Amino acid sequence: MQNTSTQNCETGARRVQSVCRALDILELLARSETGLPLAEIARSMRLKRPTVHNILKTLLARGYAEQEHKTSRYRLGPEAVVLARGYSRAAEVLNAARHELASLAERTGESTALGIWEGMGGSGNLVFLASHDSPRELAARSSLGPWTAHLTASGLVLLAQLEDREIDVYVRRMKASGAPPPVGGWTDFMDALKDVREKELALLVKPEGVTAAAAPIRLADGTAAAIGASGPSVRLHGGALAELERQVRSSATAISEKLGWKPV
Repeated sequence: MQNTSTQNCETGARRVQSVCRALDILELLARSETGLPLAEIARSMRLKRPTVHNILKTLLARGYAEQEHKTSRYRLGPEAVVLARGYSRAAEVLNAARHELASLAERTGESTALGIWEGMGGSGNLVFLASHDSPRELAARSSLGPWTAHLTASGLVLLAQLEDREIDVYVRRMKASGAPPPVGGWTDFMDALKDVREKELALLVKPEGVTAAAAPIRLADGTAAAIGASGPSVRLHGGALAELERQVRSSATAISEKLGWKPV
């Protein structure tokens, strides 16, 4: 029987067939404990061997598949494991943060969100995994999914954890894409991120009247995510803003400790 995913790719609109086939091959390899020979992969895919071989060459070159020299069998490569580990970590952080997201929103009366860095270094970007809306009528709202990192407090927290050369890659990519500049402009952007890194807190006052604060969530091997809270600037200033910052830090620490992180 033909792979169901392949059928969906062939019948669905706007599908890239070569990408679908590569993913189907990865799924086949993931289900095999001993690896698969080229002939068996081609037979399962109902494709010609040269077609499958060309796809496998690309997967080998990118590290998503590897070939055993003695048996010539193919199996998943280390990059596929990296992808799986990334998903596992995101799920772990999300499970640990759900209660604290709601608690932070309840304590502050403002909207809260959990963000992670998706992608490698400066080629990645911020993705919001979960959020909890403020019960107030006048409130900031955060939609889930990808966001332009340098335009959010959570994104600044995650950018601040990158090496300078990776930040340079990100900045060049954003400028080339025509993305809006950060609050304060690009000139002092590196200094702003250094300040975020040192304080372990990002504070962002947006021109449209929204103020946000975010802090890093840590695992033993580094920053895993960021938790933030945001609301109308007319409400968040002075003592109210200081309290928001304190509560965001407290939530970030609570989630980090739940994930096994211990302060030095």
